[in-house]
Amino acid sequence: MLFYGYSYLEKPNIRIHSQLSALIAGFAVLAFIALNLVPPRHSIVAYMQPYAPILPVFAALIAHLGEVRISWKPAVLLGDASYVLYLFHVNVIEMIRGIATYLPVLDFKAVPGMLLVLTLASLMAIALHRHVELPLLQACRRHFFTRDGGKEPGSVTGEPG
Repeated sequence: MLFYGYSYLEKPNIRIHSQLSALIAGFAVLAFIALNLVPPRHSIVAYMQPYAPILPVFAALIAHLGEVRISWKPAVLLGDASYVLYLFHVNVIEMIRGIATYLPVLDFKAVPGMLLVLTLASLMAIALHRHVELPLLQACRRHFFTRDGGKEPGSVTGEPG
């Protein structure tokens, strides 16, 4: 339902004010946090919890519609490293799970363990993004999309059109 609403708002003749989009996005983020922190005792919370992960995506889309741009450098850096974070966070969770057998305070289901997983996964994702992903992307661009070799970007043979 959220994305049907988004597709309606995306039409060219519909304009959404930046303050309204920021308010809707903030509400979506707060709902995401609440759905992840509240135990599923009530049926409505239990019903909505599986859908919580789409709320940050919805918030970003609504903010984008209102031309709200994030310029805070740590948030931009984490956004740039988000694919590596997506790929790598499970490894950090498993590592902390192993350590938590000896130090129960680090169980990732409790707040200290959750914060540790979040911090470690974010730092490792940023490091891998900067020192592995970006150099590989630059090497691929140089190798496959250089104009020096006569190849146009996206061309396999180098022959025009």
